[in-house]
Amino acid sequence: MGAFTGSPVKLTYDDYLLLPDDNNIHEIIDGDHFMWSSPSTRHQTISRYQAGPIDVIVDLRRVW
Repeated sequence: MGAFTGSPVKLTYDDYLLLPDDNNIHEIIDGDHFMWSSPSTRHQTISRYQAGPIDVIVDLRRVW
């Protein structure tokens, strides 16, 4: 879950354009700013290895 930055003012798309390009993920949802870091390479590697067997199971169920 992202970190809520707690701005008392509702933000707009213009405010979003002013956010830094700092390799973090920034979103404005209902005027509130949320931010979290990008997934690490290790996280992505683990996710890929977990998804592989699931893809095989799903493909087999389509055949049956």
